[in-house]
Amino acid sequence: MSTVTRLPSNRGDTAEVGAGVLIAVGIVIVFFTWWSWWTVAGLALLAAGGLTLALGSAGLGHRRGRSGPETP
Repeated sequence: MSTVTRLPSNRGDTAEVGAGVLIAVGIVIVFFTWWSWWTVAGLALLAAGGLTLALGSAGLGHRRGRSGPETP
């Protein structure tokens, strides 16, 4: 019989980390591949990360379940 320990997670923190990764990867791609289709991909990652951070800080980045707002 195996026991799985689940760590508590906060979706807001996860979204911020994910957005930060998108921004970091986007910056690296844009820096090392100047004016190619990779540059466009890097800029898209930068935009996606920035949008995720902006929506998350405004409280619009999380989804609600069918039962309504989440309770703490």
